[in-house]
Amino acid sequence: MTALNVLGDPLLACSDAPLSGFFRDGCCHTDENDHGTHVVCATSTSGSDPRHMTPLHPKKLLLTKWTAVQPIAKNKHFFVSRVIEPEPPELAIEWVELEAVYSKAVTRIHWRQLQDETLWRRGWQSAGRQQP
Repeated sequence: MTALNVLGDPLLACSDAPLSGFFRDGCCHTDENDHGTHVVCATSTSGSDPRHMTPLHPKKLLLTKWTAVQPIAKNKHFFVSRVIEPEPPELAIEWVELEAVYSKAVTRIHWRQLQDETLWRRGWQSAGRQQP
């Protein structure tokens, strides 16, 4: 069954950087296992910089897209392929693995490095479109 929006049309992807929704598919799909609220998608037209609107949370980084400000071994585009769970699980998440889209090389970094705008930009951006 196709999920529909309030107008009766099929749901469209709302956010892919980071992926939103209960299933982290960019849409507001939900089911009986969703005990939170993942059913509203809105587009802001306030002109605010979206990089500063949503703080990063390590548990929600899986599959998010990133552009390296300076290429790393000729790779510019990456995604978080793994959030490394600490041992014991009560400890805070510190590390994520980034996979390069082009070469498939995997790099482990401290997740907070993704907040450094001198190193990383959210989403996949071309050289001419990088945001300040």
